[in-house]
This record gives sequence, structure tokens and C-alpha cells, in this order.
Amino acid sequence: MLATWRQRVQRPLHAPLSIKILVVNALLVATGIASGLWAATATDASRSLPTMLAVVGIGLVLCLAINGLILRAALWPLAVLERTARAVQQGDLGIRVPDLVIGDPDTNRLAATLNQMLDSLEAQTRQTEANAVELRRLSHRVLSAQEEERQRVALELHDETGQALTSVLVGLRLLRAAPDLSQVQEQAEKLTEQTRQTLDNVRHLALGLYPQTLSDLGLIATVRWYVKEWSSTMPISASFRVTNTAQQVRLTPPLDLALYRVIQEALTNTVRHSGANTVQVQLDRQGQTMMARIEDDGLGFDPATIATNGQSGLGLVSMRERLALVRGQLTITSAPGRGTRLLARVHLDPHTETSPGPAAAP
Repeated sequence: MLATWRQRVQRPLHAPLSIKILVVNALLVATGIASGLWAATATDASRSLPTMLAVVGIGLVLCLAINGLILRAALWPLAVLERTARAVQQGDLGIRVPDLVIGDPDTNRLAATLNQMLDSLEAQTRQTEANAVELRRLSHRVLSAQEEERQRVALELHDETGQALTSVLVGLRLLRAAPDLSQVQEQAEKLTEQTRQTLDNVRHLALGLYPQTLSDLGLIATVRWYVKEWSSTMPISASFRVTNTAQQVRLTPPLDLALYRVIQEALTNTVRHSGANTVQVQLDRQGQTMMARIEDDGLGFDPATIATNGQSGLGLVSMRERLALVRGQLTITSAPGRGTRLLARVHLDPHTETSPGPAAAP
């Protein structure tokens, strides 16, 4: 019973604001008219009561009508705010509160604040959508890179290792059918050389997937070995230099791998695109920053043109993405006819251990 009574009492309190104000004004007007009517009849009994009631009724209706119009105009800004909020609730983030010509200062400030909130929400939503698109693009790139790497490994195994092992099998059959010892020895030497080449190919394939020396000896020794091997098989002269400050620090595995892959990709780009005769690789440290410089004397290019055209054939995007994963940066300095210099920087942990170790040998 008490709960029902409370609901009946509270129900009028939840009526629209305009209705509440209109009811209160009507009560005030009715009270004033009733008081005036009572005073008039008390002082002048000759007046007809029905006539006075009719006049009072007409006045009350006109008063309420005018009051309703005034309230409607006064509360119009709140109705606009309500419609805007409802549209946002339904997913329309492009809607904004229009200029409130008859709005009071408080309502205008509320409208401006709401518009600012909607601007911020729309910008955040667009950024979230852009991030989602970028995430899908990066996921596609990762999957594509994985498939390309699998295809490369499969071709390496089929073309190099598979054919080499087939040659070894053929050689073993010939060895079994050799008529004398001299032919056996000759065939055995050929098989030994083929086996050695196969082992070298498998070793290079494994190092291309992940160089174990990164974990065992660190970045410097691995880059030194890679530059030497790369230079011996490419028509470009490559040199490697490391400063004393860089020799005295051992990076974390993620930083080691990021810089190594950037150097690897940069040298691959050099032989594919630069037309260079020489390329220099340098590792340096300045404060808490480890830097890898790769500089060639090739044809060069215009970095602004590459960025404008959205070209990523030079592998610059993959290098930037790899460095971004370890909070590093890539700087490109190049011009047509003036070669190219890449500078990869990663920030060291302040607590990074500094010790020469085996990787610091010059």
C-alpha cells in the first residue's frame, strides 16, 4: 500500500519540465483570478456571477495559451539537446547541436561542451577504425611474409638440398658399380664435395631463417660474419665497422634481431635496387641509443617521392615496422645520384649490461 502510494505521488514528478511549469503557472493564475473574483463579488453584489465566471474562464485560457507558447520557446534549446543526444545514442556521430539563437548562456555553454565531446568522440572513432584497418593490413603482411618465407625455404630445399642429395644417391650407385679402386676413390671425393656443399647450403638456409650466433655471440659477431659472407657472393664490395662504444654493450635479443634484420634487408635492397659499387655497415652507440648505419654509393632516390606514391618495394615499410616493434626509428637520407644512407636507432635499457664479451673483438 505504501509503495503504491509513493508511485502515485512520484508519477507527476516525472512529467516533462514544460508540463510542470505550465501546471504551476496555471495554479498561480487560477489562484489570482479566484482571489480577484471573490473580492469583486464581495464588493459589488450586482455583478452577475456567470458573466464573471465566463470572463475569468476566457482569461484563464488565454493566459495558459500565451504561457504555453512562451514556455515552448524558452525550452526549445533543451529539446534540441535532447534530439541531439538521442541521435548520438542511435549511432549518428556526425550530428551537432546547431546555434541556439534564443538559448540562455548556460544552455549555450552546455551545447558547446556537447559539440566538443562529439568532435572528440568522432575523432577517436575514426582513429580506432583507422587502427583496425592498419591492423588488418599488418596481419595480411605478416601472413604474406610467412607464406613467402615458406615458399623460399621449400624452393631452397627442393632446388639445392634435394638435387644435391639426389646426386649423392646417384654417386653411391656408381661407387657400388666401380670396377677398380681408383674409380672408387675418385667417386668418393666427388661425393665428399657434394656432401660438403649440401651441408653449407643447409647451414646458410638455417642462418637465413635465424642466425644462432645472435644468441651465442651477439649482434656484432653475427653482422661481421654476415657482411663477409654477403660480400663474397655479391658484385658489391661491403665493409663492416664497429665503434668502441658499441663493442661494450650486449643488446637484448629483440633489439639484436631487429637491427640484424634491418641490416639484412638493407643489403638486399642495395644489391637489388641501388646499382652501387660499395656499401658500408657501421654499428655505433651514443648514450643509450644503438645505431646501425648502412650507406652505399649507388643511384639513390627521392624519399619524398617514395612516400607520396606509397611505394614499399624497397622494403622500407617492413624495416620501419620491425623497428617500431622495439620502439626504434629509421631515418633515410638519399637523393638521385648521391647514394643512400639508412640510420636505424634503438633505445637501450638503462640497466643494459656492458661487457666486451666475445662479440666485441675487432
